[in-house]
Amino acid sequence: MTPFRYKVSLRFTGHVLEPAAISERLGLAPQFARKMGAARTTPKGDPLEGTYASNYCLFKLDPRTDEPLDAMLLRVVSDLDANRDLFLKVSETGGTSEFFVGWFAPRNSGVTLDHQLLSKLADLRINLGLNVYGGD
Repeated sequence: MTPFRYKVSLRFTGHVLEPAAISERLGLAPQFARKMGAARTTPKGDPLEGTYASNYCLFKLDPRTDEPLDAMLLRVVSDLDANRDLFLKVSETGGTSEFFVGWFAPRNSGVTLDHQLLSKLADLRINLGLNVYGGD
């Protein structure tokens, strides 16, 4: 199987919990955050029409050196279990939490995500998004 590179972020959306509250609870600084009702802007900060319809925040998560994707996700979700009530509140109030994985490979590649990892994700109600960027 062809080796691949990956990037992982943890994303939250919702109408109840604000990005600052999530950031404080997790002890992480968001790479991106926007508050529901705030004026919309472009990524460069130029104004757009309207306001944001929901809260959103994204936290970049870094793997350890040479850490396989499945091991990295298992480590992080195990650490996040200490904040179980936060993840359940996000879900119970109609919001979502998600690991967003950018997968970069020049050719066919793959990994098996075992049932232990998938069970931990389900227990915390964390979705898993895979965005694959490939060559020809």
